[in-house]
Amino acid sequence: MKESKSRKHIDVSVLIPISEKRHDNLVKIFDAHKDILVDLEKTFEFIFVFDGFYPDDEKKLKEIAKDAPDILKLIRFNKNHGESKALTTAFHASSGENILTLPAYFQVQPVEIRKLFENFTNSTDVIVGQRYPRRDNALNRLQAKLFHKLISSFSGESFHDISCGVRLMRRNAMGRISLYGDLYRFIPLLAINKGFVVKEIPLRQAQEDIHLRVHGLGVYLRRLLDILTLFFLLKFTQKPLRFFGLLGSGLSFIGLIISAVTVFQRIFGDQALSERPLFLVGVLFLLVGVQTFFIGLVAEIIIFTHMPSEPDYNIEEIIE
Repeated sequence: MKESKSRKHIDVSVLIPISEKRHDNLVKIFDAHKDILVDLEKTFEFIFVFDGFYPDDEKKLKEIAKDAPDILKLIRFNKNHGESKALTTAFHASSGENILTLPAYFQVQPVEIRKLFENFTNSTDVIVGQRYPRRDNALNRLQAKLFHKLISSFSGESFHDISCGVRLMRRNAMGRISLYGDLYRFIPLLAINKGFVVKEIPLRQAQEDIHLRVHGLGVYLRRLLDILTLFFLLKFTQKPLRFFGLLGSGLSFIGLIISAVTVFQRIFGDQALSERPLFLVGVLFLLVGVQTFFIGLVAEIIIFTHMPSEPDYNIEEIIE
């Protein structure tokens, strides 16, 4: 992400994307969190991004924005682009030294926002909330446990509520994270991959967030694909040949073994290859393996020739 060119002194920019049909009273969300930031003596701004058409909610917030134009900004897309685009757009329009992201519904009790700032030390770049204790339906807790088990297996990092939309982060951390698709769910892992220090703290779950959540099969399949995408981005973005080369070598080895066995049986067992479809399977594995290997090689060349100027690491300190 790129920072907004014009910046004024604001401690916190609160980014709230409205990208789902599920959202609570946005005016209440604004008032509840505004009062807390006032008590904390923070200068702030709220940026609501409407990912689609929400006329009633937009009208109510516009009335408030007339009286408080310096602390409330409204952005509306002409169609749905997703939460990742909404967060990116809100960040571009923000001016705060720190970024607080909130979902468009009460996920944790508003008063718990204080804990984010209390734990936001100089050694921490990103703080993500963990709804604890979870008072959801047992099915919700089971889904969350399996989801985080998969994430831990693929990424090597342990989180309890990585999808929680309540996050506080430094501006440079948010600016270094590229979001697209559904990667907004994995902001903590993307920040760790850039070298930032991420901390998860327990926040009391809001009563409005306690309800049964059951999705269609397509949603669960997309979540699985998102995890696989994340695994590839974290492990092989800068070294695709390791992934495609290993996969291609494995396929080629299988094809070589199958082909060798069938040829051996043809020479010493008098079994015609025309009667052995398995031979064609072996050749197919060999061809697919070689193609997969060269895909990785081409990807390596592309990365080498189009290496981004922005570093993919974070310097914590320079001592001279």
